[in-house]
Formats: sequence, C-alpha cells, structure tokens
Amino acid sequence: TTEIYTLSLHDALPIYAEHFFNRFFDAVRTIEVPELQGYPISVSLGAVFYRKGEAVDFDTLYQKADEMLYQCKKISGFSAKIYK
Repeated sequence: TTEIYTLSLHDALPIYAEHFFNRFFDAVRTIEVPELQGYPISVSLGAVFYRKGEAVDFDTLYQKADEMLYQCKKISGFSAKIYK
C-alpha cells in the first residue's frame, strides 16, 4: 500500500534537510506493525524549498516535490530528493 502525505516546515533550511531526512528515516525504521508480518516499511520523500517572500503557489511547490517523490519511488527502501 502506498500513502502520500504533505508536510510543511516553516523556516526550514535546505542545509539541514539531509539530517532531518535521516532522523525521520531512523524513526520510521523503529516502527513495528504486527499485521505486516515482518514486511518492512519504507519511505520515499520528495522535497522542495523556497525563500520567504518568494512568490510561489502551493500547486507549484507540490508539483516539484511530487517530481522528486516519483524519482525516489524507483529506489528500493528509504530515499529522499530535493528539487533544485
């Protein structure tokens, strides 16, 4: 099953993104769901950053993050990509 969620981090800086992704992935790895019978949970994450005051709408941000997400989904396991 695939679930897609959005997350907005205000005042987040791209230089901290990799650290955030790794901490998030590590936390997800600790989740145990008995109903999955040992099947591993994995996460694909697409991200986009913009500067405060930059004129950009949600649909544009979502589309860019979605592009990165689908690149990650081609990789098995945990992966994250930032739109540049």
